[in-house]
Amino acid sequence: MVLVRRIKIRILNTLFALVGVAVPFCQAFASSESPQSFTFQGRFLNEEGSAPLTKIVDVTFGIYSPDGGCLLYEEKKTEIDLSATDGMFSVQVGSATSSAARTDLDPGKTMAQIFANRGTLLRTDDSSSSQTCIGGYTTKNGDARKLRVVVTPQNEAPITLSPDLTLASVPSAFSAETLQGMGPSQFVQVSGNVSQTTMAALTGSGEASSLHHHDALYVKIGDRGSQDLGSGVIYTSGTIGIGTSSPTADLSFGGDKNRAISTERSIAQAAGRSFSISAGGAASGGTNLTGGNLYLSSGTSTGSSASDIEFLTSSAGSTGTVDNAPTAKMV
Repeated sequence: MVLVRRIKIRILNTLFALVGVAVPFCQAFASSESPQSFTFQGRFLNEEGSAPLTKIVDVTFGIYSPDGGCLLYEEKKTEIDLSATDGMFSVQVGSATSSAARTDLDPGKTMAQIFANRGTLLRTDDSSSSQTCIGGYTTKNGDARKLRVVVTPQNEAPITLSPDLTLASVPSAFSAETLQGMGPSQFVQVSGNVSQTTMAALTGSGEASSLHHHDALYVKIGDRGSQDLGSGVIYTSGTIGIGTSSPTADLSFGGDKNRAISTERSIAQAAGRSFSISAGGAASGGTNLTGGNLYLSSGTSTGSSASDIEFLTSSAGSTGTVDNAPTAKMV
């Protein structure tokens, strides 16, 4: 915000001519808070306005709600020596909540809270002070803030400059280039049904099927670890390739190594489980409809080489504690 304003006030036989320029800029604080402050410059003149005030002064800055009734922030700059500056001074207004510059009346809000207009209730209740408001102040879009300046010359009574200064926005701040150094392309832009709530649901561990048009369980593409696909039906209207990205059949295996389909051995003291392969049957109740043929085909060979179909079975052994591995019974 840029504020240029000239004020002349006659109080206690002293004429103060003040030109205040408030410009926000970043400054390093010993705190985890985002640094926020603005520059305030001014000049104090003598009673006639012909010469600078050359005393040592304390200046208290209070930031208030738009109506000036609710104190949101207060800090005090002490022992500003005007003797060598022709009455000119320049200070930074704004500090971390832990800063010693804040007064006893300061409500302890961060600078971001003080200036945010998001419908937030800023409570500053303090029955011991007439400068705070009972009930708090609820912000709304477009609210400005008031800056109240109190000057205390050395060995003199405090003087409140009047009227309060309005802290409004710098025109260029309406369309900022970056936020904390990050450009627009580094943020998710909210539009349509995308909001903070829906993004949290999609990235959380809960059920999010209401936010899209397919099942809420997924295969992690590229994941080499084990994946639990649940107990439901897994289906596809396309083809499945294992070890190949271009399957030529409904289920295809890559041809660079041997493949196998089998039922695992029983892990309990039980007989092995059967494995069946069958072709499709005709429609129930039809007349003279053939069943699907079952084809067992070996692989294509080249030149003088052949391929076989082998049938292996396990023969009986002499004891129940020895494995009887299947052996070829027919080729």
